[in-house]
Amino acid sequence: MILSDFSFPKKNFEYHVHKNVYKYDYTLIQEVKLMNLNYFIPSKTIRSYYNSINYEITPLHAAHVIYKNYYKNYRDRHIDWLNLIQNSSDVILNYSVIGITSLHSLLIKFISLENKQYDDFLKYDPDSVYILLCREYDEDNYHTYYEGTYRHIDNCLDDLIDLLNGDISLDLEYSELLKRICIQVSNNNQYIIQKNKIDNTESFIEIYIDELGVSYFNNNIVPGMDEIREFFYENIFYYPIPFRKGEILTSIRNPESKFIYKGRIRNKMDIKCYCISENGKIFECPCNPFFLEKDNKKYDVRSIPGAFSRYIKKKISIADFLNVYDTQRKILDNKLNELEI
Repeated sequence: MILSDFSFPKKNFEYHVHKNVYKYDYTLIQEVKLMNLNYFIPSKTIRSYYNSINYEITPLHAAHVIYKNYYKNYRDRHIDWLNLIQNSSDVILNYSVIGITSLHSLLIKFISLENKQYDDFLKYDPDSVYILLCREYDEDNYHTYYEGTYRHIDNCLDDLIDLLNGDISLDLEYSELLKRICIQVSNNNQYIIQKNKIDNTESFIEIYIDELGVSYFNNNIVPGMDEIREFFYENIFYYPIPFRKGEILTSIRNPESKFIYKGRIRNKMDIKCYCISENGKIFECPCNPFFLEKDNKKYDVRSIPGAFSRYIKKKISIADFLNVYDTQRKILDNKLNELEI
């Protein structure tokens, strides 16, 4: 597949699916003229900070940010990569990935492989079955439940729609089958559909469906996918961070989640944070800074986020923090008990 296959026209902005072909016609996607590559950073806090200090991420870094953006479904990540190609010079890679030596070629190849993966997933195969799983999340963990096994994707999707009890919204811009599989889930669960070979359960393609639609794939069938994913995970970039130790941050996807910035992780893209769950539990976790925002709300020192932030900044003692923590946990536990009653 060559770059000209994905050229942008100047007019006719629309999403379009070829009749009986379950993929985008990318030639009908409008080209975006970018001021700089910081456009691809999801965090408004970091994007504004970079623009204020005249710092711009590189094309390689932008490609990585797009790849890690799990807040977009796979087709929207494709669109971002195509706009990156149109708005940046190509970059020669230090080492070849499946014979590819430039960034633009690698992205085009990855888009092509993901589309092939999607086509292979939908295509009927007498030697394969579809398995539907439901993954329910709670504050501390998740549980996966088996829902059924099917010979045809249509039957699997019919059961998925029944399972959701109408808790869905269908994307009217797609052909009927694609429209049905790109379900946007609004009940906070995640649904997994696996296509497994009957005689080899280790040979599979699976898709994950959540409130974003089809968010991402996992497979061990399409050659070249693992090598490209490894390329993205192995590349580490320097980037400035506007966060200070002890600052309270929120997640772009879930603003109710609170994180306390602790520091950078050596030789990693992620940063160290303490996560404060809704029930007040605190645990350390790595976070991608490009999906976090500064929380500008002023927290009382008697709240768990406010007290813990001050403790990390060494403005209060551990004893003072624990007094606040114990008091607030009792209040939260009482509220939960009232809800259960």
